[in-house]
Amino acid sequence: MSTNMEDEWEDIGSPEEQIGVSSARCLCPNFEDQRYQDDHYETKTSIEQ
Repeated sequence: MSTNMEDEWEDIGSPEEQIGVSSARCLCPNFEDQRYQDDHYETKTSIEQ
């Protein structure tokens, strides 16, 4: 199953990008979600001000 996922990742981006994304998710699985929440919060705060 992991082999199929790796093949799909290779089709989507270069091996370097695949390794970078995989490493980021392994080290901090919520990194992407947290960054989105931070950006959304900052934008919301700016609009309210």
